[in-house]
Amino acid sequence: PYPHQPAPVVLGDRAIPDDAAVHRHPRRLIRIAGHDPAEALAELGRRGIRHVFVEGGPTIVSALVAAGLVDEVVAYLAPVLLGGPRTATDDLGVPSMPAAHRLTLISTTRLGDDLLVIARPTTEGQ
Repeated sequence: PYPHQPAPVVLGDRAIPDDAAVHRHPRRLIRIAGHDPAEALAELGRRGIRHVFVEGGPTIVSALVAAGLVDEVVAYLAPVLLGGPRTATDDLGVPSMPAAHRLTLISTTRLGDDLLVIARPTTEGQ
């Protein structure tokens, strides 16, 4: 375990099985009922949590992007093509390239064969 291990947060209403790995995490699990990402972040803020690193699937990632709640994107790119139905985000309702959610590149770091890309949402006028 790392000395500054982040607390795991689970958003949703389904029960977590007693034998789930998250229960063995060194930090206490934080459960937030519901599916509203803005309310979840507000609740974390009330608990003094100001920084959130989301490791989630396309549903939560898309909800955060659509709600304008993403401050920074940390993406790892590997030289691998998977194909299939799994995607990084669900449909964001973007009808054309000009309407796409734009990011400003902050940094790239090579990690072996992989790339770590850090970017932030582009604000109007940039």
